[in-house]
Amino acid sequence: MKLFSWLEGRQQGTEYKKFCFLFCKIGHLGLDGYILRYEPNTTLPPHRDTIDGKHYRLNIEIYGRGDFISEKIIFSVFKKIYLFRPDISTHSVVNHSTKRYVLSFGVAFFD
Repeated sequence: MKLFSWLEGRQQGTEYKKFCFLFCKIGHLGLDGYILRYEPNTTLPPHRDTIDGKHYRLNIEIYGRGDFISEKIIFSVFKKIYLFRPDISTHSVVNHSTKRYVLSFGVAFFD
């Protein structure tokens, strides 16, 4: 992972980029942090981010407006902050007519 630069998102054919500002793995523990930038009217199709282990992600909407959709959310605050398991819960994003920025932190416990 390349730190401190904008990279294309994992979902092919979508209009979003990610800026990695934190990435480390220590033994069976992985930590990451991104700023996600969605262009207006971007849609991320339903998907899972599978790993060999458990993965938790905290997303905080910091600018713009969009809809985060997930099979199961551990908790949500004001439809702006979400904690979920992207490895076991299918999730998607529908962005509205403005740019949108999301602060995203991940913790992985690898097998």
